[in-house]
Amino acid sequence: MTPPAPQDIPLDGLSAAELLDLASRVAEAHTAAVAREERARLSARDRLVAAAEELGRQLGPVNPSQRDLTCLRAACRMTPEELAAKTPEVLQLLLGSVRDVVAVAQQAVLIGADQAR
Repeated sequence: MTPPAPQDIPLDGLSAAELLDLASRVAEAHTAAVAREERARLSARDRLVAAAEELGRQLGPVNPSQRDLTCLRAACRMTPEELAAKTPEVLQLLLGSVRDVVAVAQQAVLIGADQAR
């Protein structure tokens, strides 16, 4: 059931004591809502940070010394011939990376939608 809009709640017939009680309840509800939204924001931030850290692990160090398939940056140092010799592994690395980037993008959009409420 949808609650009535605040401007539609009849307050004219209420006593001062009833209005004070109502104001107190609204203040308590507001405090609880602020705390709930803050927890959701922190949780969303934690999820995004964890996803970004996972992407960072897949990227690997900025200037890798090796040329292999341990991370994307190391794979980028491989020659076309080296990559062609390891086509199944390269494909697995690329698909896994694309999957994870899309998952992070989806999380960001869902978190943004949550925050927009």
